Amino acid sequence: MTHKVNLRKLASRAVYDIAIKQQPFYDVPESESLHPKDRAWVRYCVLGVCRDFIALEAILNQILDKPLRSRDKDIFCLLLVGLYQCRSMRIPDHAAVKETVAAIPAKKRWARGLVNATLRSYCRERETLEALINQSLVTRLRTPAWLYERLRDAWPQWLRIIIANNRIPRLTLHINPAISREDYAKRCRELDIEVDFCRYSATGLRIKGAIDVTELPGYNEGEFIVQDEGAQFAASVLDPSEGARVLDACAAPGGKTIALMMKAPKLREVIAIDNDIARLERLQENCERCKVTPSIVHADAANTLSWWDGRAFDSILLDAPCSATGVIRRHPDIKLLRSEKDVARAVTAQAQLLTALWPCLKRGGRLLYVTCSMLPEENTEQIKAFLARTADAKLIPIDATFGIDVEYGRQILPGHGFMDGFFYALIERIG
Repeated sequence: MTHKVNLRKLASRAVYDIAIKQQPFYDVPESESLHPKDRAWVRYCVLGVCRDFIALEAILNQILDKPLRSRDKDIFCLLLVGLYQCRSMRIPDHAAVKETVAAIPAKKRWARGLVNATLRSYCRERETLEALINQSLVTRLRTPAWLYERLRDAWPQWLRIIIANNRIPRLTLHINPAISREDYAKRCRELDIEVDFCRYSATGLRIKGAIDVTELPGYNEGEFIVQDEGAQFAASVLDPSEGARVLDACAAPGGKTIALMMKAPKLREVIAIDNDIARLERLQENCERCKVTPSIVHADAANTLSWWDGRAFDSILLDAPCSATGVIRRHPDIKLLRSEKDVARAVTAQAQLLTALWPCLKRGGRLLYVTCSMLPEENTEQIKAFLARTADAKLIPIDATFGIDVEYGRQILPGHGFMDGFFYALIERIG
């Protein structure tokens, strides 16, 4: 590199894209030629700001005399980044303030005094400001009010769920069943990478500490995929037979597709569908790395006339679009991107997908419905309604040790066994 990149500037730009432009955060763009440690720093900072956004915003509202203008939201996002460093990162206050001020664009020199004064005010009055914002339960829990209310009404364990969603998760791998998980762990330990085994998934491995995934052994050889333990049960629950024709609807970015094909390499055909072309490109890249070759289709799975050839599937995996309220700890930008209206839209889309895909399943075939949601209307209520309106649908109990039985499927609560939150329901087409 010929110049020093201001990491705070990159972080604040990403926060701006999330908070102001309402764009999901995937990672720091590859176009930013960063050292892996710098890339990890930016990622950590951005996700931290998203995780603590409600508290950070409340603190700034206490310090600032008046809200910043709409055209100065970039400065607001930079203040969030600076405040997060002072509040939650192991960076001396003076260094955090200095580097954040240095990230201000030249065309907004006027903001230097504001950013400097605001961050120094927090450093001086830290205890008072923290006490003020902690008077609000929602701010203390760092959770949007609408989501707090939904979780409180749905789950006796609501507080445990929220606390788990606010924790920083460890990197979790799904090891290719063709190799030994024990051998892979041994290779990691030989490289001084600390690991331990997941409790419920026989293919799961958790990494201790921060590491760029591309630096793990076997990355280029496709020996693993990055996948939370809670997401690793789709292949074993669906359990398609050898020679089966399988549909993975809403497949991108491909984790469950790959896991399915790694577990059952003798499937006759796997069709992976998604309507997001950018996410399909990631699916293609992931499949190539892991050396599996599904038939990839860019289409709306609910519009079966546009892609289905009329041949029935033995098994269907429907990883349905949802509120993603069970994976907030890994994707804290969800706190900024989701609203109650999004939940209602997801419920409608889920029902449409179930209805549209059901005729594509052969008699005796099984459909596995999966979400990463914690909300009953997307899970138990959705399946209950589908069974009520579908005469040839029969719920199959899932005999498993993971999660809890919730009558119409199994629900994994965030934090249980260090997992994210997922819902699974298995349905057979009878007759």
